[in-house]
Amino acid sequence: MKGIALRIACCLAVGAACHGCGDVEGHANGEPRITATGQSLHELLLDENEPFEFQWQSGNALHGFEEVTLTALPSGSVRGVLIRKVERVGTTAGTEWRRLAFSPTAEDVRRMRGALVSIRFADLDAEYIAPRVADGTQIIATVRAGDVRKQVHCSNRFPTAIGTLAKEIDVLLIAPRLADLAASGEVVLPPATVPPSAEQPSPE
Repeated sequence: MKGIALRIACCLAVGAACHGCGDVEGHANGEPRITATGQSLHELLLDENEPFEFQWQSGNALHGFEEVTLTALPSGSVRGVLIRKVERVGTTAGTEWRRLAFSPTAEDVRRMRGALVSIRFADLDAEYIAPRVADGTQIIATVRAGDVRKQVHCSNRFPTAIGTLAKEIDVLLIAPRLADLAASGEVVLPPATVPPSAEQPSPE
């Protein structure tokens, strides 16, 4: 396992400040967030007829932020984008940022939905912040299912669920496409810096 998951594993190993799983996210009283139609994010993730969007950003201000997105619509349209730093191709040493548009399979989408359900993404807190760490790895995971949107921001503190999700993303969406990214990905500027705090989940 490389990249994202390795950085998380390192942070989980360095001390108590980087541990924590948090309580249920949702209303102030701890109840899960519900849509106007009465469906929770957890229920919408289970319904493959609902539109689904997923974005994962990981990195830091010094080295930049990797990004992978997955979008699946009820019409059957599925698309993905991977932005990552890779070794330069050719005689010039160093690295460069590349962007690759790809077509995830229906199985990719099912597994991604299933992973989010399995780790109970809907129940995670909006933020996991290690206040005594000034720099290091940040992760923002954003999910939209149906009309419900939730974002989780981790800054040098990663619940076990996020570590599990990082491994699945690496295996399912990133690793199989690294060769194509290096060979034919479009050279781009580094992605914008991840904001210092997560956006608020969708309103009630």
